[in-house]
Formats: sequence, C-alpha cells, structure tokens
Amino acid sequence: MTILMTKNEFMERLRSARSELEALLSEHGWTQDEVGADGLTWTFKDIVAHIGWYETEMVNVLRQHTLQGSDWWDLPLNERNAVIYASTRNDDLAGIVAKEIQVYRSLLELLEDLDGADLNDPLAFKGMPPEWQPWKVISSNTYEHYLDHLEQIKVLLNKQVSEEMKQRH
Repeated sequence: MTILMTKNEFMERLRSARSELEALLSEHGWTQDEVGADGLTWTFKDIVAHIGWYETEMVNVLRQHTLQGSDWWDLPLNERNAVIYASTRNDDLAGIVAKEIQVYRSLLELLEDLDGADLNDPLAFKGMPPEWQPWKVISSNTYEHYLDHLEQIKVLLNKQVSEEMKQRH
C-alpha cells in the first residue's frame, strides 16, 4: 500500500523524534554506562555513533540522489551493527557527538532543500526499486531509528539514576 508523505509532515516527525532523543540525552548527560543491544554492550556514545552512521548514509543518498551506500548494507543487520560498533568503539565521546551533530545538520539542510515530491517518488533516486518509497527509506534510518533507540537510552538512564542513588546512601 502506497502512503504519501508531505514534506511538512516528514520534517515534523523528524524534528519531534529528534527533540525527544536530545531531551533524554541532554537531561541526564552523556555517561559511559552500558546496556546490551544486538549481543553487544553499548554506551551512550555507541548509540550516538550508531545513529550517526545511518544518518550519514541518508545524507549520502540525499546528496547524490542515488540509493547507494556502504558495502556494510550487504551484511545482515546484526552483523552490520557489530561492524559499526567496532569501527567507533575506540573513538572518544566528544568526537562522536560532534560528528553526529554535524551529520544531523547536513541531513536537515538536504531535506529542507529536497523537492517534497521526491519523498514519494522512487525515480528521484537512482537505483531505488520502483516499489519503494524514499520517505520510508529515509525515515527508517532517521526519526524511526531514533525512536527505536529511546528505550535503550531509558534503560541506560535508569541504570545511571540507580547508581547515583546508591552512591548517595
């Protein structure tokens, strides 16, 4: 079933989900507490790096108007996520955050400049299967992806709050 998306609705969903993500992260600060995900132990840094990788892929799609990306897309999801995790595991938190913020800004700029009709037209993106909808590809790697990780972040925050309470008593 084809569901059309307006640019305004898309941008509202993106900004709303991003706002929710940023509120959780900024309210409690960035820590190195860990949570399990995909068989890995992830920190806030790892979650942000993971989100940033997928956003970067969408920036490239939007910039080139081509459905082409990293060879890592050929890997099964858990393997791809493990490779992303390993590729940034030793990077510092400040660098990860700065890079992700810049990628998000680029994403916003490209989406603002995008013709709204392109969100619904697979022919606007070279290599996109005709039965796909560009907005669904972009949303699953941006705002829907943020929402996917909110629960993970909440687990980290609950761990952090519990540890702080233990230290006070």
